[in-house]
Amino acid sequence: MSQILLRNIKFGTKWYEIRDYCERYGDVRWVEVLFNSKSKMLGWALVSFIDKEAGERAATDLHEVKWKGRYLKAANVTGPSKFSSYI
Repeated sequence: MSQILLRNIKFGTKWYEIRDYCERYGDVRWVEVLFNSKSKMLGWALVSFIDKEAGERAATDLHEVKWKGRYLKAANVTGPSKFSSYI
């Protein structure tokens, strides 16, 4: 299993749109769109891939890719400490 953090996602994008976009790299286990304490979308999502290599490939290929008019930022998430540094 591998997880990536996608940032700079266009507000209003649905979790299943992110899943469909990421499935070109491999089977997606789940997608979690992140919101702030006031239920406003942050423009971030965690994407979990079943295959480790698929997640690594997605993180590399999706970084700085234009999607829905915005340039994505993508990074592998290796544990809670790394993810916490983004918040």
